[in-house]
Amino acid sequence: MSINRCKKEFDWINIHDLRKKDIEYLRQHFNFHPLDLEDCQSISQRPKIDVYKGYLFVVLHFPYYDQNSKIVNFREIHFFISKDYIVSVKKTHIKVLHDYFLDFSRDKLQLKKSKNSPFHLFYELLEKLYATSLPILDIISKNLNHIEEQIFTDEQKGLANKIAFTRRNILNFRKVIEPQIKIFDKLMNLHKKYIPKGISVYFDDIQDYLERSKANLDNYKDIIEGLGQSHESMISQRTNEVMKILTIISVALLPLNLIAGIYGMNIIGLPFAKNPIIIWLFFIVLIFFISLIILISHKRNVL
Repeated sequence: MSINRCKKEFDWINIHDLRKKDIEYLRQHFNFHPLDLEDCQSISQRPKIDVYKGYLFVVLHFPYYDQNSKIVNFREIHFFISKDYIVSVKKTHIKVLHDYFLDFSRDKLQLKKSKNSPFHLFYELLEKLYATSLPILDIISKNLNHIEEQIFTDEQKGLANKIAFTRRNILNFRKVIEPQIKIFDKLMNLHKKYIPKGISVYFDDIQDYLERSKANLDNYKDIIEGLGQSHESMISQRTNEVMKILTIISVALLPLNLIAGIYGMNIIGLPFAKNPIIIWLFFIVLIFFISLIILISHKRNVL
């Protein structure tokens, strides 16, 4: 069974790699609402909080950076919290949470201010889990700086993909953080007998972190949108430069096309039709005409 249990002043049951027999264990040993147990088994839930007479049921998402895909994703953890226990349920192994559980069960750490209650432990778990998302903000910030430098160089290869990936990561992070601000606002204003007094200050600390992260992400979103527009503007400018050159070449070749068209119709009696030397004169006139167009374009800053 994928259940770890630590019993001190209160119980902490940490379930990873959730299976049906784990759900059956919770059903037999706790009076949890059946819908909550169903939520634990579902593929993915939106962050939420359900308040019951004897416990809280909280679903939270924690962002992480996938080194292989370079995409920001999230891990989902379900919490049951009461005055006598805290139950953390997750479908995958989360190293940070597992290591914290081991340290706590081996008395290698103490809760802040010696507040040994499930709610204070819940706060410290959140603090630890959300702290792992701080490097993600640094990664996004570095990517934005790199994109900004690359936009104004000649190295444009792959830049559109970098902008798209960074925009996606910012949006993914925001989708994780934003709905949870309201959850902690609700937690701060809950008044239940099993919730210790003064715990709202700790939840306010978590909410401040989420709001700061959201403010950074909003700023990053504005930056990536601006960089995307700058990149499109640079591409448009380069395209216009190419089109100018192609247009000038086309205009310069018009006389040659006209002459080739007329003399290619095999009309009898065309002037110089039987003089092979005249073609070189045409080339000289054409070169002079092209040079004149380029010179005029350069003087008028067209090129």
